[in-house]
Amino acid sequence: MFDPAVLADPHGFYRGLRAKGRTWHTAIPGAGVDVHALIHFEDVRAGHVDRRLSSNFRPDSPARANEPKPEKPGIFDVVGQHMGNCDPPVQTRLRKLVGQAFSARHVERLRPTVEQRVDELLDAMAGQDEVDLMDAFAWRLALSMICTMLGASAEDEAVFRGWSDSSRGIETERSRIEIATAIAERMQDLLDSRRAEPKDDLLSVLVQAREDDDRLTEQELLSTAFLLLAAGYESVAGLIGSTVLALQNHPEQAALLREKPELLPNAVEEVLRYESPVILNNLRFVAEDMTIGDTEIKKGDLVALSLGSANRDEQRFPNAELFDITRDTSGHLAFGQGIHYCLGAPLARIQAQTAVGRLLQRYPDLKLAADPKDLGWLPTPISRILRTLPVALGPAAR
Repeated sequence: MFDPAVLADPHGFYRGLRAKGRTWHTAIPGAGVDVHALIHFEDVRAGHVDRRLSSNFRPDSPARANEPKPEKPGIFDVVGQHMGNCDPPVQTRLRKLVGQAFSARHVERLRPTVEQRVDELLDAMAGQDEVDLMDAFAWRLALSMICTMLGASAEDEAVFRGWSDSSRGIETERSRIEIATAIAERMQDLLDSRRAEPKDDLLSVLVQAREDDDRLTEQELLSTAFLLLAAGYESVAGLIGSTVLALQNHPEQAALLREKPELLPNAVEEVLRYESPVILNNLRFVAEDMTIGDTEIKKGDLVALSLGSANRDEQRFPNAELFDITRDTSGHLAFGQGIHYCLGAPLARIQAQTAVGRLLQRYPDLKLAADPKDLGWLPTPISRILRTLPVALGPAAR
């Protein structure tokens, strides 16, 4: 899973695994933990809704029963009390409350802000012959939008950028724990401020969210805010970069998109399938013995759901290795499935469609400024996100 060759070509690796069987057994280096990876579309889809696979990794969960108990919880336990780390009925309650901040009305209201920020970033690139599109555009847009949603200031954005830099492998004097602690402290300040004086932002909606007499606790608010920051922009930045790269690598598809710009939403969906920003979903803890194919999976084992492999399963998507923006992509698993389906999916789509559409309108002759084989990806088996994407912009359209 962590082999450099696998990280460089996960699709070829998973393609070979799918030809061999239903599951893949591996170990997490240095952790002494065995993992069964589900790699076929139907198994991965079923795994998302199988109640025998628990998402509860909170400190008091059975999944962590054998861990030594620290005197006080670490920062990642403090900010880990969110809906992604629990099962129903707790998860159902949290999702219902948090979902109020991601209603269609709230998300659609952000579209003009996305458009404005995209135009500002494109303006900033004007006059440059070559730029790193990940650094100058994708990451900046995604982080800026998260900060806008949270009602964070420019000063806050500088604090939150530490997480972005850490995620991207940029050298920093502070450890990831120190960065997370600083972010949590600032998040708490923002939450306290919104409680005293609500504003027109997502944090205020979360603070005020109510279902009958139920509200999010202080711990749940902090954990949810941190989750939105940590998980809410990496996949968006990755999706934007991968969409541009896929179109550059398939000029006939790029030409088709120029001819039929109405295909842009489907082009983004095809990238979500073809180059899923999240390759492996969160681990699941096996609550009772189960069998998949010829593999017996025991209670207490861990299971990983490979979204990237499932979305290239030939049994679900014929000619899955072919990038085709006219394909029927319905049912892809890039945003998960079932009760843990990504609440931020609609906003991610708005950002990617707006960013790519306006980029290509502004710079119709944009070209890669590097050999695609030389482009590096972040060294993680969890995500599929480009490190850099150097492009020659060409003349701006008038």
